[in-house]
Amino acid sequence: MQLQSQFVLRCILPAFASMLLCGLLFLSLSWAAARSDEVAVARQRDLVTLTVVKLKAGIAHDQESATVWDDAVKNTQSGNLEWIKTNLGSWMHSYFGHDAALVLRSNLTPLYRFTADAEYSPSTDDLRKAK
Repeated sequence: MQLQSQFVLRCILPAFASMLLCGLLFLSLSWAAARSDEVAVARQRDLVTLTVVKLKAGIAHDQESATVWDDAVKNTQSGNLEWIKTNLGSWMHSYFGHDAALVLRSNLTPLYRFTADAEYSPSTDDLRKAK
């Protein structure tokens, strides 16, 4: 009987304690890794959101430089596509690097579309959704 007690105390109990400790360590590391992933995803989402907000603000600022003067209003209202193409299409691409532009009439129907890549020409609806 005493031999069995010593075996339990010397072998089984330490082995059980070691396995329990390893299990707790594994669970702790798994939880920490999962939490770390959640934090990383949240940070990346915040970074993408901030980047998109800044890009939108930059595009609005770029467009403002060409649309605040009377020529833009007059030529757009009169439907002068050559002027629009030169000043709101290709110039915006060459100066600011805008890859696409959509000029709408006051009733929100398309007046002019510009895409820098001739092979990829998104639909008007695609350009509207890109707001």
